[in-house]
Amino acid sequence: MKRVISLVIALMMTATVFIPAIAQEESVLYYTVGTASYPDPAIGSGFQQAAVFLNTYDPLVQLNDDNIPDPNESIAERWEVSDDGLTYTFHIRRGVLFHDLTELTAEDVVFSFNRLLDIGQGFSFLFKGKVASVTQLDEYTAEVVLNQRFGPFISTLIRMYIVNKDLLLANASDGNYGECGDYGVAWLLDGHDAGSGAYKIVDYQTDAYIVSDKFEEYWRPFAPNAPDRTHMTMVYDPTTLKLRMQKRELDISKFNMTPEWYAEVDAVEGIDVKNEPVLTQFYLMMHNQKAPTDDLHFRKALAYLFDYVTVVEDIFTDSAAPAAGCVPQLCPGHNPDVFVYEHNLAKAEEELRMSKYYDTLSDYMPIEVVWCSNQPKEEESGLLLKRDAAQLGIDIELVPQTWTQITEASSSPDTTQHAYFIWVAGDYPEALSLLYSKFHSQATGSWNQTEWLMNDVIDAMIDDALATSDYQLRQGKAMAIQTAIMEICPSIFAYDSIDRFAYQAHYMELPDRANPIMGYFYEMRRINIYPEKKAEL
Repeated sequence: MKRVISLVIALMMTATVFIPAIAQEESVLYYTVGTASYPDPAIGSGFQQAAVFLNTYDPLVQLNDDNIPDPNESIAERWEVSDDGLTYTFHIRRGVLFHDLTELTAEDVVFSFNRLLDIGQGFSFLFKGKVASVTQLDEYTAEVVLNQRFGPFISTLIRMYIVNKDLLLANASDGNYGECGDYGVAWLLDGHDAGSGAYKIVDYQTDAYIVSDKFEEYWRPFAPNAPDRTHMTMVYDPTTLKLRMQKRELDISKFNMTPEWYAEVDAVEGIDVKNEPVLTQFYLMMHNQKAPTDDLHFRKALAYLFDYVTVVEDIFTDSAAPAAGCVPQLCPGHNPDVFVYEHNLAKAEEELRMSKYYDTLSDYMPIEVVWCSNQPKEEESGLLLKRDAAQLGIDIELVPQTWTQITEASSSPDTTQHAYFIWVAGDYPEALSLLYSKFHSQATGSWNQTEWLMNDVIDAMIDDALATSDYQLRQGKAMAIQTAIMEICPSIFAYDSIDRFAYQAHYMELPDRANPIMGYFYEMRRINIYPEKKAEL
């Protein structure tokens, strides 16, 4: 049993959730990610969830300012790897406290890993099929045994968030996990947290907001004027978002607004716009197991029909860079020499004529292209495709869906539509992160792999690269995979993302570090905010 550092745990275990009062001189940072988030690190895996997890939970391994896994920044203060590359021994930092002021130990690490694997959602796809066992050797030592060599394993552990075993089991409901019940999922999704991160959740309303307070006992340093409270609010309407920025009711906006929106907000005294490079690409994923997008030539026809230049220059202005392959150019291991599709109606028609569906196209119409209903620029991109596709007799039907509908539909090939506009980010700083989550059969059934590629050759190439311990050799294999991916055109590779935010520069300082990993922009302990300067505006 873990040591109880303070009797405060008795108060933390109460069922009522409320927002504690905060002194007037203390600082609150208000920000929005636009869409809903989930406060359980075994459930979510999107941008919004990553931002919440990063602040609420500690991963087993953390990055330093150079985006390299660093034991000095990590819960695992050191680790050893066996000669065969299969056994990893992690030595857990002593004295790290959970938000209920009990100590984090190896028992929690083992529980968290097994919980993630058992639930099988969130970032579990990074470890599925690779981890054979996770065991506790002593109070501060955990052992992970892999069933195959996995070169990037340490890097992936930035997504293995540690939860408080005792707290979750004490609040578990009936469920499908034996003596663990539901693993505390319902309790976490009701607005609680079981983390050791820099901020602790004090209130949560589904699809509305998440309020978190600074955890003063956090083991890593805060910026001198880090916010005392953070308030993530879900704001969908651009007009409302602009008004709240102008009235200083929001301190950081969500990204991917229109150029006009940024220009109007940037003109307001004290507000600046910041561009952040990220390991994210915007895809139009095509269902590779559903007619007619199961046909290579039909997919290539759509790839040539897509108007890449207009999408980058006129729709996603200043938040997009031309794609040069199937992973972002910023990503370590990107292949700069791969073939890249262009907008070319003649080539599109040539490919369409080679499709096995050419003579029976009308039998398979319309082609359903799904766009997220709170992302109107996705619809604009779809309208361009619809315009040009009509010239070749391809009927595109644009289907708006909520993010919840998209995630539910993508769980099965039978409910997945022909194509989806979706951003996907690298979960760790290697091209293989995206190659695996986008194109490996093990990653199917999630929103980031609606292609249902199921290609044995690609799977084998990815498996071989992932099993390669030597970093440079692994990157070379990743480049070869990209060449193979571009030849079979499973998706339309629309553009590389540049996350663009408006923020209250007059009374805020954002960190200089440009960390391209999804969610790291919102590492709140690194932000300075000055409430007294806000009163000057």
